[in-house]
Amino acid sequence: MPYTIKDMSELTGLPASTLRYYDKQGLLPNLKRDGNNIRIFSDDDYASLRLIDCLKRSGLSIKDIKKFIDMAGKEGALTGRLEIFRKRREILRKELENLKSILDVIEYKC
Repeated sequence: MPYTIKDMSELTGLPASTLRYYDKQGLLPNLKRDGNNIRIFSDDDYASLRLIDCLKRSGLSIKDIKKFIDMAGKEGALTGRLEIFRKRREILRKELENLKSILDVIEYKC
């Protein structure tokens, strides 16, 4: 199903300016445009944006997300993409442990 930038902004909760920025940074390589050069988003673009948002919120930089996206479909890239997820997972686990210890102190003080 085709979506306008306004539609996609409402679906993802991301501002239209962010969607334009992601497109300009090459994070949506399969994004189509109509005859008037208007961005037309697809269900696949929606899925990509959800992943991009997740990676961004996990702390990955736009530059690293771009590298991740550029790996897609390349020979042997699956291992590299998996390694990115594993590294992020380990970093997030450490952050969770740190937050848990902080919460424990706050709970104790309460």
